[in-house]
Amino acid sequence: MPEIELNMWWTNLGWSDADIIASYHAHGECKQYHSEIKTDMDVERLPSGKFKTNALVLDLTILAFNILRIIGYYSVRTGSAPKTKRPVKRRRIRTVIDNLIRLAGHLTKHAGRVIMSLGRSNAWRLNFLDVLNAIAGT
Repeated sequence: MPEIELNMWWTNLGWSDADIIASYHAHGECKQYHSEIKTDMDVERLPSGKFKTNALVLDLTILAFNILRIIGYYSVRTGSAPKTKRPVKRRRIRTVIDNLIRLAGHLTKHAGRVIMSLGRSNAWRLNFLDVLNAIAGT
């Protein structure tokens, strides 16, 4: 038996078919970002019953989210990340946190300089250094 799949959208917006489909896909992408904020950043429940406290938590969450998105953007663009099964267009926030933020390292102060050492066995170390250099502008 042939498999039949039907996608149908009803609207009174007066848009073209291509615009409606693009809007539907953009809505799905927006829901994915919303899901990342809630699950990956652990903001499923707000910590307080006070509006101003929760507003501050959301403001700080969005700031951290945007910083992590910038790091994820540069981690894809540098090309030094470990190989994946499929081409990557963007990194999820959880991937950025697990592989680039929680990267094991060692800081050493010697002769008035601070030296950062990263383990050679970590596959993400070169990507971390490339992202650091890209963001720092060097």
